[in-house]
Amino acid sequence: MEAEDKAGWVGKTLDGRYEILRALGEGAMGTVYVGRRLVDQKQFAIKFLRPDLASQEQFAIRFKREAAAQKQLRHQNIVGAFESGDLPSGGAYMVMQLVRGRDLKETLEEEGAMSWRRACTIGVQVADALAAAHKSGIIHRDLKLANIMIEKSVRGRARALVLDFGLASLYQNDQSGSMERLTVAGFIVGSPGYVAPEQLSGNDYDHTVDLYALGVILWECIAGRRLWKAENPMETLLRQLREKPEPLPTKGDSVAPEPLRKLIYRLISSEPSRRPQSAEDVRNELGEILLEAQMSSMTMRRAAVIGDEDDSERTAFYRPVEESKPPAPRRRRARTSPSISESSLSAGRRPKSEDEKTGRSLTTSRSSMSSSTILSVYQAPPQRSMVPYYALIAVVGAALIVMVLLGVL
Repeated sequence: MEAEDKAGWVGKTLDGRYEILRALGEGAMGTVYVGRRLVDQKQFAIKFLRPDLASQEQFAIRFKREAAAQKQLRHQNIVGAFESGDLPSGGAYMVMQLVRGRDLKETLEEEGAMSWRRACTIGVQVADALAAAHKSGIIHRDLKLANIMIEKSVRGRARALVLDFGLASLYQNDQSGSMERLTVAGFIVGSPGYVAPEQLSGNDYDHTVDLYALGVILWECIAGRRLWKAENPMETLLRQLREKPEPLPTKGDSVAPEPLRKLIYRLISSEPSRRPQSAEDVRNELGEILLEAQMSSMTMRRAAVIGDEDDSERTAFYRPVEESKPPAPRRRRARTSPSISESSLSAGRRPKSEDEKTGRSLTTSRSSMSSSTILSVYQAPPQRSMVPYYALIAVVGAALIVMVLLGVL
């Protein structure tokens, strides 16, 4: 649904280069429009600082700092800014990537609870985006369902993009290397239900407030409802400060595994010290859960009967050995392959199989995986051996040759 054009920008031209087409949405600090660049007809999202705030110097300065910071955020899961500028009237604007899709709030309202695997996949991407922002000195402080867009690619895969890095979310590095928090006195940035308790109590806080919000988002995606549900925003805030979070549902079509449940409970802890201390740690833990589930699923497929009617689900990794029959003794063959090292044979070690190498490489490299790497490994289907098909072709070919020879004789 389009927002109201309170500033009257629709139909006008910005800086002689962008035609404002329609109002897209409105936030606490400004309004976002869809604009078309005249030189190539490409569309963008253009954010304007609210007129009543543009006249206040502190908000104008923070808007410019936010725009400058977001232009530095080049990440596949962050909607970054391309350019920004001042308006003749004294306001400011920022040109950003236009995302076509639905936000997570709309998705849950229309579809209900999602599978834990889907929620975990979204969480990996959001955590990776937060890691990039935190390294640049930016804290979102208003992460919520409505600020995460889900955009589907041509291949049908969903990509999560984090929107709307708030005006008061920027940490500015000074020459001494310390961090100066840019806040507005008497102004609480954040949304009830997602804002961390330390922000509400006025205590010092750090980047873990974003991790708290991510934990709430994961809880709500799996449960399909609000974690801190109340009649009004004030009651929601009071519940956050006074009550403990409800446990995740233990019944249903998709019950989250225990490692994921424990991670979510740590994220939504009211004590910052009990939360994971970096977005990278959260990304890696979520990726670990996904990869373990994928490897477990692959192991189950390998144990399936080869004669399954559904060929698409059949795999030929190995055939299960009956317990009543002991394994046949292995005949020792002469060494013919130069790929087996002398050191491994002299030490009596068995060469690692491809599956063992793959499992070991996944375990040792998970700490350095990005979200795209984790998801590409998780989504990759298991490869099937092609040896049976080549053998079948060879047998058929030999039979045809014999038939031809018999016909000639």
